[in-house]
Order: sequence, then C-alpha cells, then structure tokens
Amino acid sequence: MEKSKVAVVACPDYEPARVKESLQKGLEAIGGLESLIGKEENILLKPNLVRSAKRERAVVTDPEVMDALITILQENGYENISCGDSCGLGTPEGIAKEAGLKEVLEKHNVPLKDFLTSERVETADGKFLMIAKDALDCDALISVSKMKTHALERITGAVKNQYGCISGVYKKLGHTQYPNAESFAHMLIELNQKVAPRLYICDGIVAMEGNGPTSGDPVSMGVLLMSTDPIALDTVFCHLVNLDPSYVPTNLYGETLGLGTWHDDRIEIVTADGTISEEELKRKYGNPNFNVDRRKARKKGALDLLEILGVFQSHLESHLAAGADGLTGVQVVLAHVDGLATGRAGHLIIRLTGHVGVVVIVVCLGLVVRVVLFVLGIFVFVQVCFKVFQLFAQVVDRFERFVRRSLQFFYPAVQLVEFGGDVSVQQEGPHRDERPHDPDVHVDGCVAVQHSREHGQSLFGECVR
Repeated sequence: MEKSKVAVVACPDYEPARVKESLQKGLEAIGGLESLIGKEENILLKPNLVRSAKRERAVVTDPEVMDALITILQENGYENISCGDSCGLGTPEGIAKEAGLKEVLEKHNVPLKDFLTSERVETADGKFLMIAKDALDCDALISVSKMKTHALERITGAVKNQYGCISGVYKKLGHTQYPNAESFAHMLIELNQKVAPRLYICDGIVAMEGNGPTSGDPVSMGVLLMSTDPIALDTVFCHLVNLDPSYVPTNLYGETLGLGTWHDDRIEIVTADGTISEEELKRKYGNPNFNVDRRKARKKGALDLLEILGVFQSHLESHLAAGADGLTGVQVVLAHVDGLATGRAGHLIIRLTGHVGVVVIVVCLGLVVRVVLFVLGIFVFVQVCFKVFQLFAQVVDRFERFVRRSLQFFYPAVQLVEFGGDVSVQQEGPHRDERPHDPDVHVDGCVAVQHSREHGQSLFGECVR
C-alpha cells in the first residue's frame, strides 16, 4: 500500500527568500507542482482569513507564505490564479488589508474573492451544505492553512481550513446543525471531499497555541508542511505539538470515510534531507511544550448566559436566512469532550431542535438580558462617579476644616500684631503737614471710629465729643 507523503521543511522565519526556498523544497519532496496541477487549470488559493488581525498575531495565513507560493506558481507558468475565503468576522478584503495580504495579491495581479455566492449541496446525513461556487467551479484548489489550536476539533489545520468554503451566513448555520465534535468532524470530512483540494499547505513558521483559533498566543514552530493527504498532514501536525492524533475527531473519521490516513505506518515523513521517523520528527522539529488547550476560565453567571443565548440568536438568524423548515425541539446539553493532550476538557454543546416560536422566545430573553445588563452597567458607572465625587468633597471639606482650625490657632497672635500696630500709630502720630491719599482720613492726632454705620472700616478722625 502506497504511503501518504507529508513534507516537513524547516523555515525559522518569514524572510521572503527563505520562505520561497522552503516551499520549493517541500513541493519537490512530494512530487512537484506539475505532478499535481496542470498549467492550464484554474487555480483557487484558499488561505485562512478567519478575522482581522495583524500578521504577528498568527491568526491568518502569513502573507509571505502566500507571496512565495504565488511567485512559484507564476514562475512555473501557472497564470489562472485567484484567492478567496469566507470569513468568520469581516470581509476578505478588510482582513487581507490588515494582515498585509492585499498588497501581495495586487503585486501579483491575483483577484481576491468573497465567497458570497453559494450552491446547495446535499450531504450523506440528509442535510445540506451551502458551498461557495468559486470553490466548486475551480479546477484545482490549494488549501493554505495556519497551524493553530481549536476548541472543538483540537487543531485547525489542513482539514478544518475548508470550512471557509461555506458561504457567509451559512457558516453559523453549520455550527448549529453540527453542534458537537463528532458531527462537526463528519461535516468537515464531507466538505473536503466535495471541494477536493489538490494540495494542502500548512503555515507553521509561527503557529498559535492556547485559545485558538483566534485568541491564542503566537509560538515559533519554524516549519512548513505540505501534502496531498490532509489527514496525514494533520497527523504530523499533532506529532509536532505532542498531541495524540487519535484525539482529533477529523483524523478518526477522515480515515473511516476515506479522506486520508492518520496511522503512522501509512505515512511517510519527508524532509529536504530524506525520510525521517516520527521520533526524529519530534526531536528535530517538535515542541513538547506546545499548549494545545490553555483556554481562559469561562465567564460565569450572566456572561455565560449571554454566550448561550447568543448562540440561540445566531442560530435563528442563520436558520431564517437559509430558508430552512421549522425546528423541532430545544435542548441544551452540557458535555465534556475528553482526549486533550493535557487531559483537560469541557465544552458547552448546544443542541438545537424545536419550534421556531420557542427559539424566538429564547432570543427575546437574550435581548432583554443584554439590555438589563447594559442598564446595570450604566447604573454602576454612575454610582462609581458619585462615590468618587463624594470622596473628593470629603477631602475638600477636611482641608477646609484644617484651614479653619489653623486660623483659630494663630488668631491671638494676629490680634496682638494688630494691637501693636495701633499703639505704634498713636505713639508716633502723623505729621500735620503730610496728608494721606484717603480724603476721609483726618490728622488731628486722635484715633477714633467716625460714623461707624456709614463706613466699612476704622478711620483716623476727630476725637469723640
């Protein structure tokens, strides 16, 4: 039985020349481009553009990998090239611009497509997938994934990357139609079989560990992976990050359903220097400390309720947009998903069935809760501001009382000084010939208060009669 080849090529950083050289070595190791794709064929590149993020966050396929791949294709006579994706949040153009990919595509004159137009494709379980027409109509799809973790499927690599071939709103519907790891994995396998990528490339130069696929942490892995077998590629991915490949549902069901193989005796790991074993792979390229599941503690109380209700709301919106028939029951199931490399797990699985009316009620409840929490937030903010104002007022009041007490302490001394000043004036006496500027001051030699009700201060004037 012929083994599935997976090329593993070292690439320590995104230096353009180094990325291009590594890609070329990997493609040669699995047979070369011409053995996979005809030069006259219409090629669609499918990167991971899940949401807007800077390239250093390791959320999206790095633009240098895309640049090197397009350069190699064009240098080898491939002219009909386009690029496309259906994003989880945002638009391909906006995400490509943020990550630096838009500039690369414009440089090579490669159009960027948003998978808005879809085609309904029936599935083996009696459901359907709304797959982008661009993905179905192309001659050869090249999947260029990003090496990341995933809360439900453990990893998002070669197989998971094709979920971006589901058009727009229907991606939300997919998450509710297939709410657990098993059903979602089955759907991904069938999706890969429908769009049938000719080549799978995984950008693992800088990967994402922890809370993937969008909120994890970048970690250097320094490798590029290439294969025509997505299950075998994801299996090698698992070995590199010290994860048992059997813990990944898409690996298990992918082999059962004929998409590829995850058994090591059926996989040939090739490098620029030849074939290596699994042990050599781990020793030379692996990261035993890679954090497969380091999700932050789930929010409690009302925030957890909002998360659940948000799923219901998204489901209703997707359901109505898809024009599907009525639902049949509502059930919320809290289940554990075992098998993580760290032994930790726990996923909230929402199973949605039932009447639309019930879902509408739940959605309305979710909206009410959100409004209530918003109002409570404003109330808390006002209360905090009021408390701060009260504290400031207390400080001012205490300072004022301190000043008053200080003045009371020094008041006798001030009186003494004033009294001494009066005596001094009486002793010296003003010169009769020198007149002050105030015309009401008289210099008759006596100090007296004149017309106290008419004047606001004591004056030098005539003696009391």
